[in-house]
Amino acid sequence: MKKVEYIEVEKVSHLIPGDLPNKAVLDAIFLGKAFADMWVDDDTEPSMIFVNTKSLFSFALGEISEASMLKIFQEIQINSPFYLYIDKSHYSLLPVIHKKFTKMLQFKLTYPEKLNDLQSLPPGFSLKKIDDENFNRCQWYDLMVKIFGSEKDYLRYAKGYCIYNKGKIVSEAHTGYISKNMFEIATITDEKYRRKNLSSHVNASLITCAKNSGFTPIWSCEESNIASTSLAKKLGFMVDRKYSLVSLH
Repeated sequence: MKKVEYIEVEKVSHLIPGDLPNKAVLDAIFLGKAFADMWVDDDTEPSMIFVNTKSLFSFALGEISEASMLKIFQEIQINSPFYLYIDKSHYSLLPVIHKKFTKMLQFKLTYPEKLNDLQSLPPGFSLKKIDDENFNRCQWYDLMVKIFGSEKDYLRYAKGYCIYNKGKIVSEAHTGYISKNMFEIATITDEKYRRKNLSSHVNASLITCAKNSGFTPIWSCEESNIASTSLAKKLGFMVDRKYSLVSLH
C-alpha cells in the first residue's frame, strides 16, 4: 500500500459503491474541495484505496487484504478520524479491539417548507455570514481547517452562517464537505446557548442559501444523537438511510 498525493477519480471510481454513505465526503476530496491522505495498492490500476480525512471520516474501499488492513490501522493510530467505512464483507479483518460499530442516520431534505415556519431570533442575537473577519472566531474553526486543508480554502469553497450574542459567536452552521451538487452540514451551538432556537435559525439560513445556489443539503449523525436527529426533523429532513460505521473514538 503506497501513499499518493493525487489520483484521478476515474482510476478508483469502480471501487466506490453507488450507495456509499457520506459520499459527498469522497466527492469533495476528489474535487479538491476537501483535504485527505490517500493510499492505494497500485497507482496505475488500483484494486483498493484508503482515504483518511484525519478528522471525521475514513474509507477503505475495494479488495482489502490482511496486510493492507494492518497498514490502515497503523495510519489510523497516528491520524485517527472518528469513523471508518468498510464493506461488511471485510469486518472479519478488523482488529478485535476495533470491532466497535456506531449506528448512523443519513437524512434528506423532504419538507423544505418547514424552513419558513421557524421562529425568529430572540432579542439580543444577530445572524451574520461567516467570512475572513470572523471565521477564526468560530468554535469549529480548527475542524473546518482540517476538512478544507487551510483557512484560505475554507473561505474559497465553503458557505457559513453564525449567530452572535454580546460579540461572541454562539451558534454556527457550515457547508462541510461539498460535492458538485451536495454538501454535508456541519453545525454546533455553544452548550450555554442551546434550546433558544439558534440552531434552527442558523441552519435554515445556510440551507436556504445553499439551495438557492443549486446544492442539496445532507444531514448525517449518530443514531443516538437525539438532539441532532430532532433538529434535522424540525428543519424538514427525514431519514433517508440507516447504516453502521466502525467507531474509532
